[in-house]
Amino acid sequence: EALASAEAELHAMEARAARAQLNIEEIRATSQPPRDELSAPLVTSRDFVSDRIMLDLAGAQERMTAAERALAEVNRRVTIGTVTETERAEAEIELARARAVLAILMERRSLRREFVEKGTAAESLALRFELAQLRTDLEVAQESLRLARVRFEAVTKQSSVGTATRLELMRAEVELRVRELELEQLLRRRQRLDAVRRDSQSQ
Repeated sequence: EALASAEAELHAMEARAARAQLNIEEIRATSQPPRDELSAPLVTSRDFVSDRIMLDLAGAQERMTAAERALAEVNRRVTIGTVTETERAEAEIELARARAVLAILMERRSLRREFVEKGTAAESLALRFELAQLRTDLEVAQESLRLARVRFEAVTKQSSVGTATRLELMRAEVELRVRELELEQLLRRRQRLDAVRRDSQSQ
């Protein structure tokens, strides 16, 4: 685990250095700060936005692979009884987060390519990207709620036999309510964005 962590940190440092180099090259070419919006123009036929997205994708893929390995190890330990279901749920949500980051970056890459090839309006790109981001946020929120329920059930059982305090039970319950509220807010936001999208399509 220590070796894997060190390798991950090394790769992250390399990615930061590569991104900094891209920014320097763009500044030299334009004499302006780097632009990272989906509708940013090409710079002398070079797509710095896509270059940065590809760097981010490589890092996200590595994080997802690491999360998959971590979950596999936790599953193995659950089988032999050395870790709890709560720890498995925590590993599962870490994987869900890693997958969400990768998914949104892939969507960003796709939308950027569409802009470069077709010149899609910036407003349309922004709305579609926001909807994609919301979809991944909902997936993570659902996993977070599931984890909160697992924790609450575990602490409730522990409390019934005297191995968890009332304060621990209250904390688990508060976390559960917070996750439920978070999901409700995201669902309401999706309804609003869906309405905006329908209005834009009807115009």
